[in-house]
Amino acid sequence: MVFRKQFVNICIIILSALLMSSLSIAGDPVYEARMVSYKGGEIEFSHGSTIVGLSDGSLMCAWYGGSREKGNDVAIFSSVLASNADSWSPPQVIVDTPGKSEGNPVLFLDRKGVLWLFYQTMYGSGEGPTRPGTGWTTCKVKAITSHDHGLTWSDERILIEELGYLTRNKPLQLENGTILLPIHDERNWLSRILISKDDGANWEMSERIDCGLGFHIGNIEPALLLRNDNSILCYMRSGSDNKKTWQSISSDGGFNWTTPVEIEVPNADAALDLLKLDDGKVLMALNPNPDGHRKLLTLWLSSDDAESWTVFRNMETGPDYSSYPCLIRSKDGLIHMSYSRPKGGIKQVTFNEAWVWEQALISGDYKLPNLVLALDSEDDAELMTNATTYIPVPDQSFAEQIRVPVTNKERSKLKRHFDIKLTLPDVELIPNISSELVTSIVEINGHLWIGTREGLFRQQSGSKKAKRHSHYGHRGPLATEITALVADSHGILYVGTPIGLSVLKIDGTWESIQGRQGLPVEEITALAVDRNDRIWIGTTQGATLYTPYEKGRQWYYRAGKRYLINDRISGIFVAPEGMPVYFNTAKGISKIESVTRTLSEKANRIEKRIDQWHRRLSARRF
Repeated sequence: MVFRKQFVNICIIILSALLMSSLSIAGDPVYEARMVSYKGGEIEFSHGSTIVGLSDGSLMCAWYGGSREKGNDVAIFSSVLASNADSWSPPQVIVDTPGKSEGNPVLFLDRKGVLWLFYQTMYGSGEGPTRPGTGWTTCKVKAITSHDHGLTWSDERILIEELGYLTRNKPLQLENGTILLPIHDERNWLSRILISKDDGANWEMSERIDCGLGFHIGNIEPALLLRNDNSILCYMRSGSDNKKTWQSISSDGGFNWTTPVEIEVPNADAALDLLKLDDGKVLMALNPNPDGHRKLLTLWLSSDDAESWTVFRNMETGPDYSSYPCLIRSKDGLIHMSYSRPKGGIKQVTFNEAWVWEQALISGDYKLPNLVLALDSEDDAELMTNATTYIPVPDQSFAEQIRVPVTNKERSKLKRHFDIKLTLPDVELIPNISSELVTSIVEINGHLWIGTREGLFRQQSGSKKAKRHSHYGHRGPLATEITALVADSHGILYVGTPIGLSVLKIDGTWESIQGRQGLPVEEITALAVDRNDRIWIGTTQGATLYTPYEKGRQWYYRAGKRYLINDRISGIFVAPEGMPVYFNTAKGISKIESVTRTLSEKANRIEKRIDQWHRRLSARRF
């Protein structure tokens, strides 16, 4: 019983931590875009914006601007978008130290309604590239506050006298009121956190977050996220040739941090930002170009607390750079982002999660496996020693599925089946895409459904055109990348994607099935249905049998050498009788058959295997 409780707890922890969301999106897509500052307007050059929602429903944006970056005329400007306004107010100067350059403003509204502006003033020369002793390495971190939505501001206050520290991303305020302001040291390219436990009256510095690579190569411009387990995740810009994001984690409120590690999230040597949404998902804005350019600005979405990233939507695609995003969420649930546009403008966009999904791209490249932890030796020992009472069990027959050898004749026939190239019928896809992107075709009641790498298409009976389904994530498949299609005898369509299974019911409604609903592995690669409308699901980590019309248990996971010669499945063939089932894997064809045994027969089989492989009992003894 102790073992069973531990196993149930393990499953609950894993499913809640890795699969926290069913990915259902409510509402219609919302998107609005406005320019806050134009190149060639009142300010020639603008960069490094920050945005905050005020208590009256308006938005405030701030940025640094002047003739050029690090110019001695660079000041910090602000603009306001009133709740009922269509455009931003004219820019107003809020910080301008004579003869010195300002930089990297950060707006923050604390729990008491005090509006903060963190920024830095440059005390060294801003001419040419930043080198030790010049430019950004000579800054002091400062702050001013406002109690009237930015109409008036306090005198400046120096938070760090030591030269070389910079701000960039918004602070994180914990439930106990502690404020965590992410900063970095431009001299050594390492990160730290400024921490205040008394609403900003006093500040102390965290331990260093340092990968050890040094100036222009290390980890800077940290972005913070409070995770569901109360740990704090820190993503950082990278200057290394690997062009990958740095990650560190704190479990003590931001004072101490793990050694930074590079993760499989590309970074174009540019700032990024993180935001926790109302439904628990995590949104990230970044430039994911490993070649270093900032022309592509994208939104990434995670449904497992930033353990993996599988949903992507392009925000800007060039031809010039778009970078330095700042993400916030307003009380009405809308998302607001400001960022730098080509050659010195600031753009602001308002959108919702449904808009992200509307033209989302799906990839498994940055997804971690959805696995249940294996039992360790202590679990096994406890299981074996926990039984204190012998309870006789009737020796009844039962059916179980096992892997059996594939004959040469079967292998030859199945190879031809799995190697058949999918042929697109005489139909025009709208919008037009290459037939090479088609992954699967299925017919239901005279209507043709076509799955592709760029969406789901439907051809109505008698038509020569197939139109792309307009909704994804909500009122449609979970992803635009369709990996497999299958229909059962009731006319229900099952759609496989890299992040789960989508089901189109007879009444026209969609259902999403992922880990929370019982799917053991979400990255689907193949689908098949048997004569009893049981669905076989192939994935990158084994097979799953789903029995939607049966009461009680509906999920049966088949992985490992007991069932498959390799767990990465690319195709499935079900015999007309329902068994056996054949799986085309990365290392050949596997066959699962159903066999009937009694408990004593199974016990004898296990004992024989133990004798053969462990006790080494044989005719030859010493």
